[in-house]
Amino acid sequence: MDIQQKKKKPMREEQFVPRRIPVTHINIRQSISILVVKVILLEFLSLFTFLFTCRLVNCGSFPLFMQIFSIVISGLKLTLFIYIIYQWLTEYYEITPERIIHKRGLIFQRMDIYYFKHISAISYQQSLFGRLLNFGSITLHDWELEKNITLYLIHNPKKYYKLLKMLNPNMDIENKTIREKFILEDEKV
Repeated sequence: MDIQQKKKKPMREEQFVPRRIPVTHINIRQSISILVVKVILLEFLSLFTFLFTCRLVNCGSFPLFMQIFSIVISGLKLTLFIYIIYQWLTEYYEITPERIIHKRGLIFQRMDIYYFKHISAISYQQSLFGRLLNFGSITLHDWELEKNITLYLIHNPKKYYKLLKMLNPNMDIENKTIREKFILEDEKV
């Protein structure tokens, strides 16, 4: 076979077939907008503290005090900034097909586990400011613990609300029937 014959031979086109990627869990953190607002408020608080103290003490007549006070305020601001970032990084919700896990902490990790089979109701709330910056809260009712669980100020709550409803679309109906069975058995006695 010569080179021209090889060029004329039709090549078989391979079709792209998308594969499904199994997802075992999804992590949800507090909205980045809330983190930015906290950092901006920290900046304003430190500036206000510095200006207020300089006004009380008259920093112009005490240059050494002003330098030391600036270093102390900067140190406190840095410490609070690290704490805000640390808190944002180490607190999150992990959603699996069976449960929601609220994890907090790095060294001393604390976990609260809520099973979908115990969730009887779900709702989400978004303020006007939340709609603009796309954050809000999702509230779940756990009938076994008899309390509401709030996924507080998370990013895109409508998306995760739909995901939670999709994971257990009949959660209201199933849980109500379970409670009705208990009530009916108690009434027979």
